[in-house]
Amino acid sequence: MYKLKEKEGYKKTYDVRLCRGKIFKANGELKDLNNKLEDYTDEFIQNSDDIDEAIAKKVRLEKRIKNKKEEITILKTELDDYEDLLRKHSTGELDDFYREKHDKKEEDKNIRREKKFEKKNKINTENRKVSQHFYQNNRKASSKDRYNQKQYDYHYRYFVKNSAKVPKFVTDNLKKMPNNKGYIWRGIWFYGALPIPKIKDKNGKLVDDMTLKMHEIVGKDTYIRYKDSDGKWTINKKEPYKAYNGNRNRKHGFSKSLKSNS
Repeated sequence: MYKLKEKEGYKKTYDVRLCRGKIFKANGELKDLNNKLEDYTDEFIQNSDDIDEAIAKKVRLEKRIKNKKEEITILKTELDDYEDLLRKHSTGELDDFYREKHDKKEEDKNIRREKKFEKKNKINTENRKVSQHFYQNNRKASSKDRYNQKQYDYHYRYFVKNSAKVPKFVTDNLKKMPNNKGYIWRGIWFYGALPIPKIKDKNGKLVDDMTLKMHEIVGKDTYIRYKDSDGKWTINKKEPYKAYNGNRNRKHGFSKSLKSNS
């Protein structure tokens, strides 16, 4: 109860000081208003350029003075009440009130603590049931997840390691290729950097070209993997040959069909 009484003492002292400060300020404002009102003598009003306006200002000042006096009266009444409470606090007359307030606060705190404990026990019981059910249902899944994570990590390291070794002619060509063409090198698929080209569908509407053409490099051989718009794959091996045109010799490449997968 000591802390409660000490807190109430600080509050009542603060209320008294704050109310005294308000009264001091209000008295200063009242003094300023009275000084202004003294300027509006009958002679001053009669000599004014606008007598009606001068009278109106005087009336407004008188009304403000009246309101300020009422405000001071109310503040003084409040100060009497605050000072009386502070006196009773100092003499111990409010100790019984503080004790009742403290006991009520402790009782409410105990009730909240019991409810919180009951709720926590209920939640813990439910959580244990859920955890057991979850553990039983996910034991095998967890093992599979760990295996998959190892596979992901392995393939990611493989990708990072081998991506740095891609031949320069592949990276140069990829810059000029659309995104539906590319290379397969060491099992890694690399796609062109340019946008997928547009083609006309059966209705004449421009749509993305959904075909896919990949050059798979296997040792010294190159295979062309092609997927048409229906999803059917064909694989052709690219083989060099020589053809003659007059006296000039030119080296060409052609595609020999190996197999077709649907």
